[in-house]
Formats: sequence, structure tokens, C-alpha cells
Amino acid sequence: MDIVKPLITVGIPVFNEELNIKALLTDILSQTKKYDTEIIVVSSGSSDKTDEIVKTFNDVKLLTESKRNGKASAVMLIFKEAMGEILIMTDGDVRFNKDLVDSVVWEFENHQIQALTGKVVPIAGSSGFFNKLANLGCEAWNNYRIDQLRKNDFVYPTGYLYAIKKRIYKGLILDRSIINDDAIIGYKIWKEGIQFFYSKKTIVHVLFPQNLKDFISQKTRTRMGRRQFEYKPFFEKVEKEWRNALLKTKFSYLYILTYYLLDFYCRMVLKLKMKKKEKSNIWKPIKSTKEISQKAFS
Repeated sequence: MDIVKPLITVGIPVFNEELNIKALLTDILSQTKKYDTEIIVVSSGSSDKTDEIVKTFNDVKLLTESKRNGKASAVMLIFKEAMGEILIMTDGDVRFNKDLVDSVVWEFENHQIQALTGKVVPIAGSSGFFNKLANLGCEAWNNYRIDQLRKNDFVYPTGYLYAIKKRIYKGLILDRSIINDDAIIGYKIWKEGIQFFYSKKTIVHVLFPQNLKDFISQKTRTRMGRRQFEYKPFFEKVEKEWRNALLKTKFSYLYILTYYLLDFYCRMVLKLKMKKKEKSNIWKPIKSTKEISQKAFS
């Protein structure tokens, strides 16, 4: 007898993703044919051809915000509109591994979990140096999440790919000013006694910054998001544990030291920004992360 699959919602908040959204939606639709699925794209003030491209997909629901209100606003709109028993959240500038959706469903069915986050695998970009830094950072997060799961401690979900049950996301409320929705969602769920399950078999492919300016901009932004409101002490501890995980990677101490120095610099830049009260949840897109090479991905 065939197993009745749960209704899945895939939620994608986007802003100006004309370079990548078609490939991502094609990935998702090819993987969800055997499931009762809805795909929701929330486009927040996109000024390129993103909306036009999404509209060419008859099986995708497009919701638009007339102006950019920040990612948290788009995420909350997805939470409101979604009907899936399992909601898979991702970004518009990633690529799904070929069996990602199957992997999510399998993990939920076989581990009786309420929330899941996946493994981030960097896509090779144009810069060999920044590709290595991306792989170093992701390996450290991988080691950290495995260790936290083993200790039954807080597992930091990645915003590139996480999935949660309906009874959880329907009860979540995010302030529009939140920068890191994934971090705060992870924190809120953890405080309710629910641990994110980490699946290293559930893989999402991501292109990371390919130059110093973009690297500093992205890392400063994520660290700023972890220091909002009352969450600051909690996530400063998480960052410290992640920095310790860098030492357990297979990379040379030269690259590890470089990452430490860049991380320190980003935190110093962050202090200046926060001193000037630069806390906007709206930021300029990181251009070098948008040009995913099809050759490199394949």
C-alpha cells in the first residue's frame, strides 16, 4: 500500500533574483511531483525580472510586497499563507541537491522530528581563495551542528535550508526588524523545548562571496542579526563555539588564522555600525553570490 505523503509547502522569500530563480524553481518542481505540494514565492519590491519569471510557472504562487520590508516580513507572509504539514524554507539564490525534498520527507517520517536543518555545500565560484574560506566556514558549521545534535543542545539552523512542522510555524511571530530570521526562529523553537534536527544528507548548494568587500558585508550583516534584542549573549556564545569548531577542520592553520582575523575585523566593523545605530533590516544584495555558474554547480 502506498504511503500517503504529507502536504509540503516550499517557501522562498526573494528580492531581485532574476539570475537564479528559474533554475531553483525548476529544481523544486522536478522533485515535488510525487508529493501534494505548494510553492510560495514572496517577492519584496523586486525591480528586475524576478516577478515575470516566477509568473511563467503555473504551479507557483507569487505574492508581492510593493516595497522591501526586510526578509522577516516576507517569511511571516509565507507562514501565514502556507498550508503544508511540512514547510521547507530556502533562499532564491541557492540550488537544491537532486534528492533534497525526498531527504526532508524521509527524515521527518523516520526520526519523528518537528524541525530540520540541512547541510550547506559551497558552489565553486571564480575565486579559489574565497572558495576555500567558504568550505572552511561550512565544514566548521557542519562539525558544530553534529556535535550539538549529539549533546542534545541548541542546533543553529541555516537560513539557506530549514523545514518545520505546521503546528510550529503557525505559532511563530517575527518582528519585521529582525535581520537573521533563521537564528531567531531556531532560538524561539529551542526555548519551547524543540531541537532542530541536523541532516547532513539533506544538501543545499550555495555560492558564497567571491571578493573581500562582499565577504565583509555578508559576515558583518549576519553577526549584526545575532546581536539584536535580548538574543545577543546567546548567539555570542554560539559564535564562540563555531570559532572553536574551525580548529577541528581539515584546513591548514593559515586559512584558519585568516578566517579568525576576518571574523575579528567583521565584529569590529559591527561594533562601529551599532554604535552609529545602523540597525536596518534592509541591505544591499551581495552581488558576487548571485552569479551561480551552471558549470561549477554541475
